[in-house]
Amino acid sequence: MHRSAKRGKIIPKLSSMPRQRSEATTYLTVYKNVVEKERLKKELENLERRCNQIKERLAILDEETNKELKSKSQQPIQSSKSTVNKLTSKKLEKPQTRTPEQPKSKFKTITLGY
Repeated sequence: MHRSAKRGKIIPKLSSMPRQRSEATTYLTVYKNVVEKERLKKELENLERRCNQIKERLAILDEETNKELKSKSQQPIQSSKSTVNKLTSKKLEKPQTRTPEQPKSKFKTITLGY
């Protein structure tokens, strides 16, 4: 049986002399650099746009928070069983701490061992 060589990384051929710089390799390098530059510019624009959106949303949230705090400070304090969640501004009912009693069963449980 014939064994084939392992297929893995292709090892570049080593040469004592560097490749000659041709006009084609120069244009290829310039093209690669221009394409990467355009990609990075687009990515930077997207990041700046997203950063501005986040800043606008933060400003809106600050305004809403300040309005809620001002309106809360103007309202009289109410003492009732329901409380207001500060994050969602929704009334929460206090849970009942007392559990209802279960009715007694007519049957007795018997455990049999074998």
